[in-house]
Amino acid sequence: MKQIGSIGILFLFSIASFAQGLTNYGANIIVQEEAFVHTGNLQIESGTAIDLDGTVELEGNWINNSSTNPLINMETEPNGLVRFVGNTETAISGNYPTEFENIHVFKENLLLNNSTNSVKGILSLEGTLILNSHQILLLNPSPAALLYLSGYLFSESAPAEGLGGIIWEIGDNTGDYHIPFGSGNDTIDDIKINMTITEAGSSENGTFSFATYPTDTDNFPFPNEISNLDPLDPLATVDRYWKVAPDFGTNPDIELRLFYDNNSLALNTNELIQPDKLQFAQYNNNTTEWTIFEHQSNGTGSVGETIIQGNQLFGWFTLNSPEMELDIPNGITPNGDGYNDQWIITGCDQCKVWIYNRWGNLIFESNNYDNSWNGDNNPSGAYYYVIEQNNGQSHKGDLNILR
Repeated sequence: MKQIGSIGILFLFSIASFAQGLTNYGANIIVQEEAFVHTGNLQIESGTAIDLDGTVELEGNWINNSSTNPLINMETEPNGLVRFVGNTETAISGNYPTEFENIHVFKENLLLNNSTNSVKGILSLEGTLILNSHQILLLNPSPAALLYLSGYLFSESAPAEGLGGIIWEIGDNTGDYHIPFGSGNDTIDDIKINMTITEAGSSENGTFSFATYPTDTDNFPFPNEISNLDPLDPLATVDRYWKVAPDFGTNPDIELRLFYDNNSLALNTNELIQPDKLQFAQYNNNTTEWTIFEHQSNGTGSVGETIIQGNQLFGWFTLNSPEMELDIPNGITPNGDGYNDQWIITGCDQCKVWIYNRWGNLIFESNNYDNSWNGDNNPSGAYYYVIEQNNGQSHKGDLNILR
């Protein structure tokens, strides 16, 4: 292991390699422009100052045990780069967070083990950044500050553990912002957030916080800011929340699109979800209820809202299916011709069904009707049905059998 003395100054002009790693006990390090340093771990102790204009490439961990940010003399457009290339899981850790100039996550997986680290220039993703209940602060308001090449941001921790996320200091900028969250079910950003700011916010230091995490089939646990799911039905709501939370004097106006796929949202586990009709539901902090936006699903893995006005933008979203409307036929013709032989009720998921004859005798019942009733051996004539949906709504009417 290389140890650099507390009073030494190391000037690096070209390629340097330290296979086992570097531990710095207080020296000033200068990595000049176009210089390249490759090492294992880089452990930084108190008193260290690194003037980074070139590249430090790590196969191991960045460990900041100093009491301050070790990177100094950053330019307005910083050119220093810390590149993580390890083939196994590596980490940003230590007793104190770091304000980086630029970060390139080149290999899976980079784990955040301390909070809150920041990036003044560009965060490039070509691997997976595991947020691990911590935050990354992006200080560059440009949409290009988060450069997505492959991999994703992994933010799957629950509220009780502390939500991992991105805080982006966007200020009074406008433009298209891409936040590449992934569920871990694929190698891509399958639950990403796309946001277009159409009207800037009022604060130069205004931020957006972005996060997402999965829930159980009852959409629990709630985010800390949410107290209920009313009036949403958990069976018609995906098992996930997205956070798009502004912190401005006056919020921007945005266009928003949330992405999903069947694996990331377990759409098959919630019986009332209609993937081609998913719509935004946003928690309203003022009313403590959910507001459902107009249906804007394109049916191919994303839901978008044309414009959300700043005064309607609160922070937490999920995706919900509109209530299914029942289509109840008033008769069947069970004659074996393959047409209208069964009583098929559209939109009747987990319905309870009772059918009575004209004397009021129960001839059929089901606690979870599957659209298979064909009249059994009952003769042609008029009958009476009662249907109860799982949301408590009841429907009654006449049913005719014609053989």
